[in-house]
Amino acid sequence: MIFDVDIIPMEQKDIPMVLEWMEQEDILRFFGDPLEWLEEMNANIDDSDWIWYYIAQTNEPIGFCQFYDTAKAPKGIWSHEKEPTAGIDFFIAYANMRGVGNGKELIKELLEKIKAKNKFKYAIADVDEGNLSSQKFLESLGFEKHKAGLWRIKL
Repeated sequence: MIFDVDIIPMEQKDIPMVLEWMEQEDILRFFGDPLEWLEEMNANIDDSDWIWYYIAQTNEPIGFCQFYDTAKAPKGIWSHEKEPTAGIDFFIAYANMRGVGNGKELIKELLEKIKAKNKFKYAIADVDEGNLSSQKFLESLGFEKHKAGLWRIKL
């Protein structure tokens, strides 16, 4: 069932919920160690000029997303982007809420937040080569394969 998905700024009180979601096997395998995420979130959630965290919600929280300035982020496959680029990460936390359009609504909202910064020319997502469903999902939204592991859309 598709709901209207809004994304709202994440607050410190939301971190335990997001970490609990990240411990689910189907999210953990693509997002890695939740403790590393905890450290980064705690360091940046209240005051950052390079990363912005959001909770996706319908009538209740259903997922997480973030975007970051690839020029200011820690080193990764996104570090060599020449144009002003926002990296994105996202997930819908509940399996029964996936594959029905909620993720598309989440990404549309996230791209609007990125555009509102009037800073970035592109958004990229780093997607595991084995995550074919995420690759197809991003293609359906207009993202194109940019480099190995990176999918990009012009804003």
